[in-house]
Amino acid sequence: MRVQNNWFLVVVNSKLRNIQVLNSHKSIDADIVQPVTKMVKGLHCYLALLEGSDKKKYHWWLDFNVHNWVIHMLDGLPQQTDRTSSGLFLLKYMEYWNGRRLEKSFTQDLINGFRPKLPALLFKSDLNEEKTTIIEKTSIGSPEI
Repeated sequence: MRVQNNWFLVVVNSKLRNIQVLNSHKSIDADIVQPVTKMVKGLHCYLALLEGSDKKKYHWWLDFNVHNWVIHMLDGLPQQTDRTSSGLFLLKYMEYWNGRRLEKSFTQDLINGFRPKLPALLFKSDLNEEKTTIIEKTSIGSPEI
């Protein structure tokens, strides 16, 4: 989710029956609670539409009343020291969060090193369906690139 210009991770943890918010910019925690609460209410409305047979498909969900779950603004997380890294912190939270804790810690320095590597990682990914097209256009000197 995003509030102001800050990205943060919201985890709906069905096993623990709680909502976990991982935010790298603690000074805006108070501004995050209302949008997260609104998102949880929307999710509850969506889940209320599921019929009994559909709910059985989600057997790992022990409780569909997400609007009653506690929202935890998690503490002790790596924090950004600049104003532009929240999206990169969000990606690292997604990579390392196991539902209860970060499996690996990181710092702003790691994020600063990750920033220039990310475009290469995305470009070289097997999931990049445009990679071949870009390489072909670049090799023939297309002015579109």
